[in-house]
Amino acid sequence: MKVSVGLVLVCLAGVFAVGCGGGTTTVTVSSDESSSEAGEIQEQLESELQEEEAEENGEEPDSSSDCDEKEINSGSRKEGTCIEGNTKVVVANLHSPLKLETLEAKLLDIEERKTINGEYGESETANGVFVTFNLMITNLSHAPQELEEEQTVLYVDESIYTQDFEVQNGIEQNSFLWQGAEIQPSGGVEGTVTFDVPKKIAKKITEDGNLNFLNFGVEYFEPEEFFEQEEVGTIRTYK
Repeated sequence: MKVSVGLVLVCLAGVFAVGCGGGTTTVTVSSDESSSEAGEIQEQLESELQEEEAEENGEEPDSSSDCDEKEINSGSRKEGTCIEGNTKVVVANLHSPLKLETLEAKLLDIEERKTINGEYGESETANGVFVTFNLMITNLSHAPQELEEEQTVLYVDESIYTQDFEVQNGIEQNSFLWQGAEIQPSGGVEGTVTFDVPKKIAKKITEDGNLNFLNFGVEYFEPEEFFEQEEVGTIRTYK
């Protein structure tokens, strides 16, 4: 399924489409982490005030973003955390773990297939190409969690792709959807997410694609709303 990207995604495109992986983790909130979060909030507030003042004075607001200034979506294309609008953006490279507030994701492998065969002879053939991402997901929250289908999308060529429900609901038995496994606090589960994308898009995944994640418990109604959430993470699917 291909969904056109809205205005919010245009603002974020620099972060989620720029050039450039798990284990058990115990979350400890340190004073350094608290100071960092406070600093990020202060920076965001100051930026909003500057924009308001510029608007009141009839001036054009500064078009540069926090992610530009930190060279996450420009310059040296660093990993890290930045602010776009009201969204905290966390970016990790291909072989680095991505750490959000409630989960850590590590990309282990990417596989392309035209047809996926099930355990009992059933099969599913892609309209384009099935692209399967093998992941390790670690639960950083304080309660058991499941990785929901809506928590992970693929972003390529300024478009959002959602997971293929049919192939993950039994044929791809390693999928998080089919496993339905609860991930205990500080525990990790390995599984897959699969997308049916056009051939030309499959080729671009290792050039400028991104696998994006939301925290456990986040809800939204339309694919375009994915990038409007409080915290969004992305793993670059290319080197």
